Amino acid sequence: MTIFKQKGGGTLYPLPVTTAEMHFRGWGEIDILIVTGDSYIDHPFMEAALVGRVLEREGFRVGVLPQPDWKTAEAFVALGRPRLFYLITAGNADSMAANYTPSRTRQKEDPYSIRGAVGLRPDRASIVYAHRAREAGRGVPVVLFGLEASLRRLAHFDYWDDRVRRPVLFDAKADMVLHGPPEKTAALLAKRIQAGERIGAIKDLFGTAFKQKKISGDFLQLPSCGEVSACRQSFLQSFSRHAENYFSASPQPVAQPVGDWYLVENPSPPPAEMETVDSFYELPYTRRPHPLYKGERIPIAPVLEETIVAVRGCPAPPAVCPSAFHFRSMMEVRSLDSIKKEAERIASEPGFSGQPSVVGGYAARKPGGLFDLEKETGGCWSLRKWPRKEGHLVSQLELREVLESVAGVEAVHFCGVYNPDSIVGGSWRTSFSGSPGAALPVKSELKNPSDFLFSFVSCCETRLVGKRSEPYLIPALVVGRPGVETADVVEMALFLRKRKLKADKVMEFLPVPLSLATARFFTGLDPLSGLPVYVPARTSERKVHRAILKHYEPENYERVRRALIAVRRRDLIGKGAEALIDFPSGTSAVAPGERGQERGNLRRSVTLRKGPQGRTGSNFPFRKRW
Repeated sequence: MTIFKQKGGGTLYPLPVTTAEMHFRGWGEIDILIVTGDSYIDHPFMEAALVGRVLEREGFRVGVLPQPDWKTAEAFVALGRPRLFYLITAGNADSMAANYTPSRTRQKEDPYSIRGAVGLRPDRASIVYAHRAREAGRGVPVVLFGLEASLRRLAHFDYWDDRVRRPVLFDAKADMVLHGPPEKTAALLAKRIQAGERIGAIKDLFGTAFKQKKISGDFLQLPSCGEVSACRQSFLQSFSRHAENYFSASPQPVAQPVGDWYLVENPSPPPAEMETVDSFYELPYTRRPHPLYKGERIPIAPVLEETIVAVRGCPAPPAVCPSAFHFRSMMEVRSLDSIKKEAERIASEPGFSGQPSVVGGYAARKPGGLFDLEKETGGCWSLRKWPRKEGHLVSQLELREVLESVAGVEAVHFCGVYNPDSIVGGSWRTSFSGSPGAALPVKSELKNPSDFLFSFVSCCETRLVGKRSEPYLIPALVVGRPGVETADVVEMALFLRKRKLKADKVMEFLPVPLSLATARFFTGLDPLSGLPVYVPARTSERKVHRAILKHYEPENYERVRRALIAVRRRDLIGKGAEALIDFPSGTSAVAPGERGQERGNLRRSVTLRKGPQGRTGSNFPFRKRW
């Protein structure tokens, strides 16, 4: 049994992953077996470790099965059959996003796997793990949780299959899905099953989705799975109806017909109180990978050792972000005292760099504030925007001062997201997710998102002047968002150059299930207005947008030049201070033959995406259907 010594004499034990560790604890069997697609790092940032520790505190014997061999059922009984149920997650990342890029090519590295190896978790891991657990457990209930299962709890568009798939519960043959923050729901479920209730009879837990043969009139019924698969208007109607209910102050249970059954989704649980959230993160985590990895490199592990989670959720996530339908646009925050204690523990460890990272700044919220659906307007997907709070940086400054008062802390990095729709994210190390341009409804409210971003940056600099460390911004941009055209990307490139910033990282838009941007991508329509939305679905368009944002790189010159001509921005080609790029070598004007092409190049190449029948199957990597 491996133990970790704390400074001061305490001893920390990871959750058992072998029978030897079970016997060391005196266990003959386990109550709950957590199966995860990530390596086992006992850190509260890892959802499997967080849920496992909360269940352990409630008195349950919990084992962890990290990245098991899914090709055989024997791996799923390595710790014996669990007494209560299997608790399965694909990991902190969606398994398809972890294995494939937005261009559908293999990823080069998985930060949550040993040695960064890709493929240690299967494609659609929630489904595969559930099948193996059902085969090995022989009657033991199977419960899914985590981001992948939560976003697939209803009929959803699958980018990699390019079609609408059934709710994950039906493909996985599982008993229940936990959506939203799973800690409290998992503990309540375990207590009721231990008390003798059958999992099929538990229908009243918040944050659960399950199958049901018949429903009453108390449910909000969505279009059937068959309808949303066959008709994009039905898909849009289903998404809008579900979102209106989901973000309402008093949401109803939702039912969606799937064949002869119904998929029933209960409303999300209310946000946890500050004391409860503090208790989750003050449990005895080792904060390190399990010793079974024998010191092998896990890319995310060194980062997590000095990472503190301050806030969970977001009051107004961007349209590309799936957290809106995972956390219900809620914020669960920790107290300053709890965060300070964790910082002191990290600072006491040998090898501490002096620069801890904080995940989730107190954006638009003072410490201790909880999101109140009764007092706020609709979610970020709605045309009604969140009210911008005055003094939104005051609480971050307070948090920063508290952390920098800890001995050994030299500087604090805030990792957050700024969304032009509302004030969200860190004020020092800020990424502008999806900033280039905006979807049509946003343009009607924010005439120039770049001007608002400029004001936000100026506010940061004014409030932080004279502090211990100067603020700096790291732009991380998303290309390929529905509604973003080449002219929008050009405007963002101009804004960044004006601020003397370079695109630190340019990512491609990934249509994850159950997000507003994905609904736009699949249907070509906006769920808010019903109007057509431009969808840059072709890889060539995304490459052009990426090149514009990185116009300073020589290899992007020709793409940028042609794009500027196409959007009638010849004024940005030349030697002036306002130009993005210079004239072509040896010329002072447009090359011959290009003058007549301007007007034709302005035509949008994609408005509505082609159906999957137009795709050739030769280079499409997914043939096996689970």
